[in-house]
Amino acid sequence: SGLVAYWRFDEGSGATAIFASSDTAAIGVVRAVRERGLTVPGDVSVVGFDDIPEASLVTPALTTVVQPLREMGRAAVRLLMGVLREPSRPPTTVVLSTSLVVRESTAPPRPGRAAKAARRASSRREAAAR
Repeated sequence: SGLVAYWRFDEGSGATAIFASSDTAAIGVVRAVRERGLTVPGDVSVVGFDDIPEASLVTPALTTVVQPLREMGRAAVRLLMGVLREPSRPPTTVVLSTSLVVRESTAPPRPGRAAKAARRASSRREAAAR
C-alpha cells in the first residue's frame, strides 16, 4: 500500500518526490506524509498512476499519469483477433502514449531541501558505521 511504501521511504535520502504505482497508493502516501508532520507538495511531491476519479477530489488534488484505456482495449482485441486467425504469428509489441495530468500534489523542490536531506542521510550512515 501507499502507507507501507512511504514508511519505507527514507526522509534523509535527499529524495523530494514519490511516484506511486497507482493513484490509490499515492493517496496513501499523501496520508503518511501528513502523519509525519510533512506537507505535500511542500516537503514531498507525490505522483500517482491511473487518474481514478478520486485523484481530482482529494486534497491536494493528485498529479497522475493517464493511460489511454480505450486504445489499450482496442489494441488488445486486435492482437487477440490476430493470434486467433494466425496462432503461429510472432509476438507483437504495442506502445501507446501516456499523459501527465499536473494537479496540486507536485511542486519544484524547496531550495536546499535535497542537499539538506542528503547531508542528514550521510550523517546517519556515518553514525551507523561507528
